[in-house]
Amino acid sequence: MAVSTVAFSLTSAAYVDVSGGYEACSFRLPLVSQRNNVIRVHLGTSLPAADTDDFDEFMAPQEEHEERQIHFYQLATTDRVYVRAARANVTLRVYRK
Repeated sequence: MAVSTVAFSLTSAAYVDVSGGYEACSFRLPLVSQRNNVIRVHLGTSLPAADTDDFDEFMAPQEEHEERQIHFYQLATTDRVYVRAARANVTLRVYRK
């Protein structure tokens, strides 16, 4: 599969598949402008309900010089990385290959 970089507009209303069937996906949490935001990540094979209890939360960096990156490798074609905003809307740029 070719390399892909896609921007996603996340809300707290629903999860979005950011992996798209690729073998790997990575993203960096937005910096200072959205520092109080938290994203929720669910790994699975089907779209979860927005209120699922099965997720990990990641907070954006709190300092300008900090960077928080999340990587998923060796995903099967049926594995998906679902993400949603926990609070305010957030734009997430995802690198996939």
